[in-house]
Amino acid sequence: MSKTTALLDGAEVQPEEATHPDDGTSEEEKTTLQRHIEFWDPKGTGVIWPRDVYAGFRRLGFSRAFSTAITPIISGGLSFNTQTSKIPDPRLPVYVERIHLGIHTSDTGSYDAKGHFDSKRFDEVFAQYDIGNKGGLTQEEVKALTRGQREPKDPKGWTGSWIEWNISFHLAARESPDGKLLLYKEDLLGIMDGTLFPKISKEVAEGTWVRHGHLSPGLRRP
Repeated sequence: MSKTTALLDGAEVQPEEATHPDDGTSEEEKTTLQRHIEFWDPKGTGVIWPRDVYAGFRRLGFSRAFSTAITPIISGGLSFNTQTSKIPDPRLPVYVERIHLGIHTSDTGSYDAKGHFDSKRFDEVFAQYDIGNKGGLTQEEVKALTRGQREPKDPKGWTGSWIEWNISFHLAARESPDGKLLLYKEDLLGIMDGTLFPKISKEVAEGTWVRHGHLSPGLRRP
């Protein structure tokens, strides 16, 4: 683990380097969706607790207020679907092995029912909303995407999709050469497979990742 610490909202947060969880599943056996969330399970226990969700968002540079607010939403939204007990655990654990059961409707369909990445579907949806073939999505295009993928009478799915895409944009949007903020395709792919999270965490710890406000986009310093 790096000895560097990041000062976020006046609190020291120790960054986590990329790890290879030892939960009995090899990297080859993990689905893309499992790799997407393993940043929040740095010790590889196979279980993500609310405290892990909070700590993960803090390592990504989000404020205490935002991390506190988003933790029960994510833990509550995923926990009960991934549990095996007939009596739900009120402590809201999220089980990595069963994370595919937390996939919601009204999304892009880029993960299949088992959590594997569907690159063809991803490319189709991205191309549909990337007006002008810029290689990235503006915030307005992200809004159009979430609206365009809605299924009828599915407020839970609409909400889940809106939260995920807005967090993704505000986490990883970068300035294009013409000054527009874009969620680039390569960064979005890094979010989908989880490889971008350790990189951002490292940049946050080193002070090269700047965030303005609770939900403002993180901008890499030149």
